[in-house]
Amino acid sequence: MSWVAGAWLQARVDERGGNLGRRRRIVVGFVLLAAGSTAITVAVALHTDLHTGLSAAIAIAGWAVGGVGMGLVYPSVTTLALGQSTDAEKGATSGNLQLAETLSVALVTGVGGAIIAYGQTAGWVPVAALVAVFAVTTLAAVTGIATGTRTLDTRPGQSSTVVSS
Repeated sequence: MSWVAGAWLQARVDERGGNLGRRRRIVVGFVLLAAGSTAITVAVALHTDLHTGLSAAIAIAGWAVGGVGMGLVYPSVTTLALGQSTDAEKGATSGNLQLAETLSVALVTGVGGAIIAYGQTAGWVPVAALVAVFAVTTLAAVTGIATGTRTLDTRPGQSSTVVSS
């Protein structure tokens, strides 16, 4: 639900300003994703019989915050990429976006599985492996913040220029 809310918010802001501010929405979205992932990491680390309610509340809040962030990032990046493509390039751009999404899901799933498997063979408690997996996702979101600052931010009808931070 929070992902939908973030996408809805992004669409409303887009209606008012077009491309203007999209770079900021991408960065804010990744900040929210990092915050949500960090909260989930903390929730998993806290999960014990004594802290079950607290860790569940933190995890729910983390998923909600991260969902809003994803709702801001996902459509903003897609719209930005398609907006920078000529009509002849839109099909290739769309295909590349889909390929990037599929590969990144597979890669992160594989890395997460490898961390869990390594943790089991190294004798880690299961919670430690899950904390490591969510820490990796937090690192990915932080990387998104850094790359989001380098996205293109144009006004309608203006040629694209790279915005440096």
